[in-house]
Amino acid sequence: MKKLIAFFLLTATMLSLYADAERISMIIGSTKSIQTPFVIESFRIIPGKSDKIKVEAGESQLRIVGCAVGEVTLVVSGGGMQKDYIVTVKSNLAKTLKKLRTDLDSLTELDISINEDQIAIRGTVTNPDHWKHLMKVLPNYSSQCVNFAVFKPSAETVLNLKKLLQEAGFQFCEPGQKAAVGQLSMQISSDAVVLTGELYSQKDLDKVMQLLATQPWLDIGGQGDSSKGRVRCMTSLSVVETLLQVDIVYAGIVLDNSDALGSNSTPTLSGSFGIIYDLVSGRGTGKTAQFGGNMDATVGFLTSNGVTRTYNAGHVTFANNDPKGGSLHTGNTVYVKVNGLENGSLQNIKYGLEIKVTGGLVSPNRAKLTLDLKNSSLVSASEDSYNLQEDTTSQTVFCDLDKTVVIAGSKKISQATKNSGLPILRSTPVLKWFVSNDVDNQSEISLLILACPRLVKANPDVQIEIPLDQQTAPTYRDSKRNNRERMEENKRHRGSLGWLGWFNW
Repeated sequence: MKKLIAFFLLTATMLSLYADAERISMIIGSTKSIQTPFVIESFRIIPGKSDKIKVEAGESQLRIVGCAVGEVTLVVSGGGMQKDYIVTVKSNLAKTLKKLRTDLDSLTELDISINEDQIAIRGTVTNPDHWKHLMKVLPNYSSQCVNFAVFKPSAETVLNLKKLLQEAGFQFCEPGQKAAVGQLSMQISSDAVVLTGELYSQKDLDKVMQLLATQPWLDIGGQGDSSKGRVRCMTSLSVVETLLQVDIVYAGIVLDNSDALGSNSTPTLSGSFGIIYDLVSGRGTGKTAQFGGNMDATVGFLTSNGVTRTYNAGHVTFANNDPKGGSLHTGNTVYVKVNGLENGSLQNIKYGLEIKVTGGLVSPNRAKLTLDLKNSSLVSASEDSYNLQEDTTSQTVFCDLDKTVVIAGSKKISQATKNSGLPILRSTPVLKWFVSNDVDNQSEISLLILACPRLVKANPDVQIEIPLDQQTAPTYRDSKRNNRERMEENKRHRGSLGWLGWFNW
């Protein structure tokens, strides 16, 4: 109880002191003299260890020096009297204001002014770089100013974000349109950026999120805070499992006729005819060229230019970016004794051309493909035994969807085939070009590989329906017959085939 009474007495005393105290305001670094109504005997500063002011006392005069920004109480006593002063030390706001405006000179959207004993910053910052600069400057004035500025991205800032995603290979749907698979849609509100879309792979989704993370003004998955320069970013992105189908066609070109290539210019070529000629002539191993049309248009182009040896090998289908990919075998198998394999034991040997395709989309309209070609040939070693000879080559290409890329085949394929001496190759697709009797012995054939990637799109909304009259006509017709008519019809099926009467034909 005594402690409580003492507390109230102390509080009352302090309130009385503050009520009777004289207020003194001064700028840091300045000096102020105070005349007291009595002879000074002593003085003290509350709090005792404050460094805000320094005091020098004369007979009836105080000299106060402002040392640091803050507020203290100066209690002066003498002749049985006491005088209290509340001393507030302020910064030189005018000088500080001038310096702050210089530091923020590039941020013309801000209003910087003195508000009583502080500097107030107001305005809307629309550029992320400007906000970054503001946050860098403010800590130097933390005790002298208060920031009321907020961040709101401008249309240019949002367009720069969209451009960043586009340069990374992502496409956006037209405003007001629903985004197709592989496209993004962006909506902007006063306090949020909403990004939606269905992407072809997890890699694409991760790439989008990584690009968003480079924008410090976006608060991904959060609520955002304009006073901290953060705008809420809401994402609704998903991955659609996509199948990639690569059509494969082999083309054999007689080099004597290669000069005629390009006489009929039907689809366009992304590359010069010099590259195409190198591919045809066999000098273009490792080179590729892309036709501006799909497989049908490309084969038609080659045919119209005298290339009659084409073989539609088929297509390879695999999940987008599946490391296993898919393979296609053009040839046959033979049961022979093979030297070098388990002491010449009989083996089922696969010969011919085998192509393995791996890869996936690098953008909604472009794919990266790796084609591994293996030619397996049987070379006669003796009357009843053979050597298995393999030639492999690998090529990585970039190709637009629904466009055809042309790849030069290995020269060793034709050499190995001609040297095999096996009559069975004359009936083997592709390989027969190098050994058939209809090929001029003086002519040389070059092998080209045509590959055309495209997406396999399944549409669950498409249904094949049987017309109603075809579905119901037999049942409807049967329902109108009476039992007598049914019995008369069943007489045709009596005897050993009487059980057939149970069925309607």
